[in-house]
Amino acid sequence: MKTLQVSQGTHYVSDGLVIASGDAFIDCIDANSMATIILFENARCNAGGNSHVTARGDNLVNLFDDAEADVSGRTRLTAHEASTFTARKEAIVTALETSSGFVFDNASLSARGASDVTMMSRGNLVLADHACVLHAPFGSGRHHRHTVAALQALARTLNSCTDSNASRTAMNRLTTELGFGKVSEAQETLAIFAAKIRLEPRAVELLQASGFHLPA
Repeated sequence: MKTLQVSQGTHYVSDGLVIASGDAFIDCIDANSMATIILFENARCNAGGNSHVTARGDNLVNLFDDAEADVSGRTRLTAHEASTFTARKEAIVTALETSSGFVFDNASLSARGASDVTMMSRGNLVLADHACVLHAPFGSGRHHRHTVAALQALARTLNSCTDSNASRTAMNRLTTELGFGKVSEAQETLAIFAAKIRLEPRAVELLQASGFHLPA
């Protein structure tokens, strides 16, 4: 296998092993690409075909076709088409189209298009479009499969069953966040306004059935 090791400049590749550091940019976008790319420091890459990317720094990665990536550090990953990924540490992932993957540690996820992701991290989660996320935050003891349609339906139902004026402001904030697919922000709102939201027993029941936790 041919090997290329670089630390600056733009490099076009389609196969072999590429080790990039510094501010190097690797373009491996060809649909027939089969390169193995390892990124450190601030290196960036576009990867397509059946390429595989490993990123361990403050990298920027764009995946296309059937490419796959294993990213950590503070890497920012955007997954397009049918690409797959695993994200750890403080990585920030945007999953688009029909991409799929796993998210761990404190990595954050914005799931859009028709992406399908399993998220076990404690990071921020936002959904849009037709994305589907199995959310099982590490150490929480709970899991739930979220979709935008289900979150919006939950928001409408919560609005319809809110009777107490004392809980109205908190519930309005919560349902707005749910309507926009902001799962993590909704959970934070529950933590802040748990006492007021508990004034609505039916709301508590619905939220718990939808994978949300109300602190005691």
